[in-house]
Amino acid sequence: MHIKNRIRRRYLAGAAIVLATVSYSTSSFATTVATQASKAGYTVISTPVTQAIPAQHTDVETASPVARAHDQRFVTLATVTDAAAPVATSHQSTTCSADRANNAWLEYRFEACANTTSQLRVVNARTRQQIGGMTYTIHADLQTRTGSKQWSYQLSFTRNSVWGEAENAEIVGSGKASGGSIEGNIPAQPLGASGKAQASFTVNSAVAAGQILSGGATATWTFEVPSGESSTQGSLTTPTVRCDNALKGYPTSYGCVLPAARIGIAHSLSGPYAQVARHIQDAQKSGLPGVWGSGSYLTRLTSDALIGRNRNAACPSRLLRPAGDSCDEYPFASTYQGAFLSGGKFSRRMLSDPQNTGAGRALNSVYALNRVLDKDPFQVEITA
Repeated sequence: MHIKNRIRRRYLAGAAIVLATVSYSTSSFATTVATQASKAGYTVISTPVTQAIPAQHTDVETASPVARAHDQRFVTLATVTDAAAPVATSHQSTTCSADRANNAWLEYRFEACANTTSQLRVVNARTRQQIGGMTYTIHADLQTRTGSKQWSYQLSFTRNSVWGEAENAEIVGSGKASGGSIEGNIPAQPLGASGKAQASFTVNSAVAAGQILSGGATATWTFEVPSGESSTQGSLTTPTVRCDNALKGYPTSYGCVLPAARIGIAHSLSGPYAQVARHIQDAQKSGLPGVWGSGSYLTRLTSDALIGRNRNAACPSRLLRPAGDSCDEYPFASTYQGAFLSGGKFSRRMLSDPQNTGAGRALNSVYALNRVLDKDPFQVEITA
């Protein structure tokens, strides 16, 4: 099954923020929890985080020992950027393709993408006169998923312009990973002549049972031209990827996410659990934390003992429950902002028990599907 995207643009402090639900393929584990969340009327929102790609503008020379006609020995110079990449699979969503940022990573919960432009310069080693050049665009895609500790990334190089000695330039490179091993390389390809080059990598996280491990990957490449030495090295580094086997309630499940992209939960006032949505809306209006787009967050709590104490502080058993109702609390008992742990303000309301119970199950499903671990931040949005 797929969870489809809902994309909107918002402006916070002058910056454009895209609100979206990630679309990706799910395992049987994820299918189960996604179905539960869907039935409860929740929409999952993944906040895309924009992370700038720092440019490197230092040209480093490598002299060729091979003499050319008219003593035109030359060196290959590269102006490169430090970004990264990932492998697009048949399950890749169109979100990043539509919204990718230029010269920056756009990170969602399970995928990220970027475009950046670089250049290659070929100069005469004796005269320092430029005798060739090429500009090219690097498109990067990264994809993780729940149900696996593998993640993938891909680089696409597209020639924009070329002249002189750069017309014969070939690109070749490799990859390295932190927090795991990497498979794949950048095979030698005539980017100058053909205008296209591709590279695919698969990273296998070294995360062990019961652990959480963060890592990343870097692709590096050089250009080669006839009778010239290899160019300086270009590189693209991925954002941080977090892999885990620490998801509460699913001891055999592995998965990886982009933790910088924080999760939001959109709850509808016209959905099947409207009473719960109305309570959350009123509670947030009173100043309680976790409002979507604000600077305050809820953070997940996984300790059953502490969840119980939060719940008992907000909804003690001595409170009278009208027939068919149960006590709902906000902030959620499953957060560090709950009534007991925060020691501050909270809201409680007697609601329809089927709605309250169903919404609670759906919240746990959202946690599972998006691999929201202990102390992970998230926010809640109330929609019409």
